[in-house]
Amino acid sequence: MTEHEHEAVQQPVQGQKPEHKEESAPVAGKRYKVIFERPGCIGAAACAAVAPQFWEIVSDGKADLTGAKRLQNNEIHELEIDEKDLAVMKDAAEACPVTVIHIEDKKTGKRII
Repeated sequence: MTEHEHEAVQQPVQGQKPEHKEESAPVAGKRYKVIFERPGCIGAAACAAVAPQFWEIVSDGKADLTGAKRLQNNEIHELEIDEKDLAVMKDAAEACPVTVIHIEDKKTGKRII
């Protein structure tokens, strides 16, 4: 390093802490609720093909929504997702031939699909 380059390096003043930029916490995006009506599933596996990180076909030939709450004796699956996962989950819902996958805005309750 040349003498000139060395002078350009900023040194903290004695007794002063060096500047530290704190990263701000990520802003929470919108949240959505995926509702899967499992009894109507015909096992076409379109959801699992489109979004395998969320859907799997299990031993009875029907889909399961991975990580979801099981309600009404396992007939309804509900999973909250972040905005970053909305597009792929919409693709899975639109691929379902029997339209048993629904998505709602968690805050407003408005059904998206």
